This record gives sequence, C-alpha cells and structure tokens, in this order.
Amino acid sequence: MAGANLPGANLSGADLRKANLHGANLRETYFGWSDFGDYFLEGADLTEADLRGANLSGANFEDAFGGLDLQNIIWNESTDWENVQGLETAQNVPIALKQQLGLE
Repeated sequence: MAGANLPGANLSGADLRKANLHGANLRETYFGWSDFGDYFLEGADLTEADLRGANLSGANFEDAFGGLDLQNIIWNESTDWENVQGLETAQNVPIALKQQLGLE
C-alpha cells in the first residue's frame, strides 16, 4: 500500500499492523476500530481522517519529515494514543489533541 491513493476509503476494523502506508494519500479515510500496531506512517497524509476508536498504540510518526499531516482529523476517547511516537514532528496536529496528550 506504499504510495497508495485511498482518499475517502473505509478501512474500518482493518488490521494495518503490517501494512506499508509510506507516503499514502489517506485524506478523509475512515479508520474506526482499525489497528495500526507499531507501524511507521512516514509521509502519510491523514488530513481529515477519522480516527475515532482506532488503535494507534505504539504507532510511530517519527521520520515523517513534516510529511505527516493531521489537519482536521477526528478522534474520540476510544482512540488509543498510548506510546505514539513522533507527533511533535507531524504537521497540523490539532491543539486540542496536543493538550490531551500533554504536548503543549
């Protein structure tokens, strides 16, 4: 799936732990209840992605080189952000999310 063009896709419940999403266009994609595992999301565009209920525990946003875009993402109390790495290097991390995670 590296470089895949999947804007608006419904990946609800998908097991993405071994998927290569490097540089993928995932704008407006629905990831509800998906499992990202320890995957690197280097260069992925998650603008307006819906992450409600997604398991991002251990996901690594490091080395995004400013390419990881989280503008207008949607999340809720069920989104698991435990041990997520590299959010400080992502673009457009919502202020409310930074506050929730103690990044600001």
